[in-house]
Amino acid sequence: MNDKRFMGRTICKRNVIFQIGESRYHGAIENMSNYGASIQTEARHHVEKGATIHIAISCDNNEDYRKAQVVWSEGGAFGAKFL
Repeated sequence: MNDKRFMGRTICKRNVIFQIGESRYHGAIENMSNYGASIQTEARHHVEKGATIHIAISCDNNEDYRKAQVVWSEGGAFGAKFL
Protein backbone atom coordinates (compact mmCIF):
# COMPACT_ATOMS: atom_id res chain seq x y z
CA MET A 1 0.00 0.00 0.00
CA ASN A 2 1.37 3.40 -0.95
CA ASP A 3 -0.38 5.76 1.48
CA LYS A 4 1.46 9.04 0.93
CA ARG A 5 -0.46 10.81 3.70
CA PHE A 6 1.11 8.41 6.22
CA MET A 7 4.67 9.18 5.12
CA GLY A 8 6.57 11.22 7.66
CA ARG A 9 4.26 10.15 10.47
CA THR A 10 5.65 8.76 13.70
CA ILE A 11 3.92 6.18 15.84
CA CYS A 12 3.46 8.09 19.06
CA LYS A 13 1.53 7.12 22.18
CA ARG A 14 0.96 10.44 23.97
CA ASN A 15 -1.95 11.38 26.17
CA VAL A 16 -3.64 14.59 25.09
CA ILE A 17 -6.40 16.88 26.20
CA PHE A 18 -8.37 18.47 23.41
CA GLN A 19 -10.90 21.25 23.61
CA ILE A 20 -13.94 21.87 21.44
CA GLY A 21 -15.58 25.14 22.38
CA GLU A 22 -15.69 25.16 26.18
CA SER A 23 -15.65 21.36 26.56
CA ARG A 24 -12.47 19.37 27.27
CA TYR A 25 -11.86 15.71 26.48
CA HIS A 26 -9.07 13.18 26.97
CA GLY A 27 -7.51 11.12 24.21
CA ALA A 28 -4.29 9.55 23.01
CA ILE A 29 -2.28 10.31 19.90
CA GLU A 30 -1.77 7.19 17.81
CA ASN A 31 0.54 8.78 15.23
CA MET A 32 1.55 12.27 14.22
CA SER A 33 3.60 14.38 11.83
CA ASN A 34 4.46 18.06 11.58
CA TYR A 35 1.13 18.52 9.82
CA GLY A 36 -1.37 16.58 11.91
CA ALA A 37 -2.25 13.70 14.21
CA SER A 38 -4.53 10.71 14.57
CA ILE A 39 -6.21 10.73 17.99
CA GLN A 40 -8.09 7.93 19.74
CA THR A 41 -10.82 8.98 22.18
CA GLU A 42 -13.46 7.27 24.24
CA ALA A 43 -16.36 6.32 21.97
CA ARG A 44 -18.76 8.72 23.68
CA HIS A 45 -16.64 11.69 22.55
CA HIS A 46 -17.57 11.79 18.84
CA VAL A 47 -15.79 14.65 17.13
CA GLU A 48 -17.42 16.20 14.06
CA LYS A 49 -15.47 16.49 10.80
CA GLY A 50 -14.63 20.16 10.16
CA ALA A 51 -14.56 21.09 13.86
CA THR A 52 -11.78 23.40 15.04
CA ILE A 53 -10.11 22.04 18.16
CA HIS A 54 -7.26 22.94 20.50
CA ILE A 55 -4.90 20.15 21.55
CA ALA A 56 -2.58 20.10 24.57
CA ILE A 57 0.20 17.54 24.00
CA SER A 58 2.32 16.60 27.04
CA CYS A 59 5.98 15.84 26.37
CA ASP A 60 8.92 15.83 28.79
CA ASN A 61 7.11 17.87 31.47
CA ASN A 62 6.11 20.49 28.87
CA GLU A 63 2.84 21.03 27.04
CA ASP A 64 2.62 21.97 23.39
CA TYR A 65 -0.63 23.66 22.38
CA ARG A 66 -1.82 23.24 18.79
CA LYS A 67 -4.90 24.49 16.97
CA ALA A 68 -6.24 21.95 14.48
CA GLN A 69 -9.13 21.11 12.20
CA VAL A 70 -10.75 17.65 12.19
CA VAL A 71 -10.38 16.13 8.71
CA TRP A 72 -11.94 12.72 9.41
CA SER A 73 -13.84 11.13 12.27
CA GLU A 74 -14.84 7.51 12.74
CA GLY A 75 -16.14 5.95 15.94
CA GLY A 76 -13.83 6.93 18.77
CA ALA A 77 -10.99 8.21 16.59
CA PHE A 78 -10.31 11.24 14.42
CA GLY A 79 -7.60 12.85 12.33
CA ALA A 80 -6.68 16.49 12.78
CA LYS A 81 -4.67 18.83 10.55
CA PHE A 82 -2.61 21.38 12.48
CA LEU A 83 -3.41 24.99 11.59
